[in-house]
Amino acid sequence: MNGYADAAKEAKRYHFIAPVLIMLCNLFDDFVLTRGKTKICIVEAKRNDFDQGKAQALVGCEAVADREGVYVVYGIVTDFIKWQLYRSGENTIVMDSCTIGGNANKKSRKSYAVIE
Repeated sequence: MNGYADAAKEAKRYHFIAPVLIMLCNLFDDFVLTRGKTKICIVEAKRNDFDQGKAQALVGCEAVADREGVYVVYGIVTDFIKWQLYRSGENTIVMDSCTIGGNANKKSRKSYAVIE
């Protein structure tokens, strides 16, 4: 009987914890994509403030590089129309940007080169 009571208490706790976790997930629009050793920090440019987004992305890149022990980290700042792409190395930061819409093919090819 004691095991059942513990399981019931645990189930009740989940009902209190889940809404808090959902709320916290909605607060943070930024995340890191990982593929192998490649890390990409993605930041939403809130209120179209790309300068703040850039600072946030580059600080995130530095934190990921320190924590993971990698030398090159990529960053993206976007409002989902305009995209700024960064490659942060040991002593350099390379940046390119593109806008979705219109004739962005030439710019897009150049932007892809930043993240390759």
